[in-house]
Amino acid sequence: MVSTSDSIFDPSSLSVGAYNLTYTVTTSAGCTDSAIAVSLVHPDPTSSWNFSEALCENDLPITLRGGAPNNGYYFGPGVTDSTFNPGTLGVGNDTLYYTSG
Repeated sequence: MVSTSDSIFDPSSLSVGAYNLTYTVTTSAGCTDSAIAVSLVHPDPTSSWNFSEALCENDLPITLRGGAPNNGYYFGPGVTDSTFNPGTLGVGNDTLYYTSG
């Protein structure tokens, strides 16, 4: 059971597992009633992507691939959907990202 007086359930402070959340109401006459719900705390997702390629600003757009797990999202400067267009950027280093969460 998780106890909180401010009505905020913060799963980041808990381990993975099932937790009973109890909501109790007390009237001014002293009558009480409760309801219980089970909340499941899942592990944080992990993602990975290895991309280290030198590109020129006049190279054609490339489709970004290889992020794990599948069905993630690529983003960063010059990225639209899963396509990176080096022609939209100037010379220099840019950081691209992949997230699966």
